[in-house]
Amino acid sequence: MRRSSNAPPLPPLTALERSRGVVLCLALVASAVVYSFQFTSFLHAKEAVLCACLALAGVLAAASGRITWEGFRALLPLWILLCADLLRLLVFPPPVPSDAVIEMIRRALTLTGTVLCFDLLRHVSWRRHFTDAIIVSALGVAVLGLVQYSGQTPRLFPVFEHYTQRVYSVFGNQDLFGGYLAVALPLLLRRYALSKRGGPWMLLGLGVLALAALISGSRSAWLAAAIGLAVGFPSRQRLSRRRLAALAGTGAFVLILGLGAASDSTVRRLRQTFSSRDEGRQTRMWLWESAKHMWTDAPLLGIGAGGYAYSSPLYLGQALKTTADGGAFDVKRPAGHPHSEPLRCLAQGGLLGMACWLWFGVTLLKRRGPEWSGLAAFAVFACFNGPSQSVAHTLPALILAAMLLAKAPRVSSPAWPAGMTVAVLCVLLAGLEWWAVLVPSYRLRAAQDAQLAGEPSLELYARTVSHPWPHARAWQDYGIALAEAGRDDEAYAAFLKAREGLDTGGLYLALAAVAERRGDAHAARRWALECLRRWPGDEEAGRLLLHLGGEPRGPARNP
Repeated sequence: MRRSSNAPPLPPLTALERSRGVVLCLALVASAVVYSFQFTSFLHAKEAVLCACLALAGVLAAASGRITWEGFRALLPLWILLCADLLRLLVFPPPVPSDAVIEMIRRALTLTGTVLCFDLLRHVSWRRHFTDAIIVSALGVAVLGLVQYSGQTPRLFPVFEHYTQRVYSVFGNQDLFGGYLAVALPLLLRRYALSKRGGPWMLLGLGVLALAALISGSRSAWLAAAIGLAVGFPSRQRLSRRRLAALAGTGAFVLILGLGAASDSTVRRLRQTFSSRDEGRQTRMWLWESAKHMWTDAPLLGIGAGGYAYSSPLYLGQALKTTADGGAFDVKRPAGHPHSEPLRCLAQGGLLGMACWLWFGVTLLKRRGPEWSGLAAFAVFACFNGPSQSVAHTLPALILAAMLLAKAPRVSSPAWPAGMTVAVLCVLLAGLEWWAVLVPSYRLRAAQDAQLAGEPSLELYARTVSHPWPHARAWQDYGIALAEAGRDDEAYAAFLKAREGLDTGGLYLALAAVAERRGDAHAARRWALECLRRWPGDEEAGRLLLHLGGEPRGPARNP
């Protein structure tokens, strides 16, 4: 969209504003490529980097005094949804309020980061800089993924014997890995097609991204990349025959190389796609069915932000009982999201949440620009996965959307309160994320590593659960460590504490086993039955019930 001739000219950027742009571009790159085994999730390391960068960018924004309210207005539907979730938390508290707060903190971080970029994105040069940052970050992710796939760098990427995904990469998940590359591929294609110089280097980059995406084995990423490339593919008038031939040759070479390097997994994944026994498709259908039932139980407001992970085990267990063929489903596999962002939004936010997203989507559809190629790829990928759990995926998508919205001719005057609001949000949200997520994650991983290495771990677990912020998983792992040490009474109490934030079959099975060892057959039967409600047909829980006999009557005895 061309800028209206009546629109006021954009003021030149100051040194502080340019510095803020550099920091935000670095945040895009660093939050994508960084990873660490010192946290319980690779995604936590990315959040740590993003928090540090946003805090610095927020201070620079406050110092420049040039921030406007336009960034907030452009993302108004998403801010309204965030405020609605906060209000729901206060009025109708969900089962695990801490999970709701953590999800809202992450969403607010990415929204605030996008607001920090918005005034810069009105400049064509900075739209190009941010697009380049997304492309460079994807190239870094692709190279690191290929290095990990080769298995030649065990110090950087250890080989885990029982881990089924060959490419866990810097995201710890092959789908997130492939999905990130799918967003960047169409952006780089357009840059290559329209560039006057640097064609060979861009062609090499396209080859690296395509090869890494192919080896990822993520079919949803392949589909997302195909849709993104179709949306953003340049017209024949803008793409020379020489470059078209170069693209065709590169594509053929990547396909041959990819099939040679990962022929078994790639061909097998393609065959599964057209098989009626496709485990991946059947599992997603099972997850989607449970999410649908979750929404029908709370259609207007949903179950609340962050509520899916807690509620899913019981809904998945119920859905499995009504499924004709449940053999393909691993009911013991944790499901923190339903592998579909629209369904997650519907289940957690209800019709109100979906209305906010539709409002935002309709606003975007009124804009035109090359950014739609990357956004289309992200939208398709989000229909089959849960990229909202990764700030490294969400922030680039929001920035691409902001690029479209920033092309509108309306320009507001700088407002000192806007700059201070952004700065306070950045520092406050970064501090909350560190305190509520990153510190407990680091401590829990240290305790887990000590336990796996056969070293004393009980004191490390005790230090982790003593953190003021609730951490149900830490209590569960602490209970396991206590049970292994023969301290059954303390383990039972720890498992009961974990029930405040977890509702999994594994937790109830652990409660049943410890209760049986404590001589409380009544409680053991109750917990075993609760396990079977979430893990239908679990053999261990069934054997325990057969051993104990009968069904519980009344409440179980607490320690």
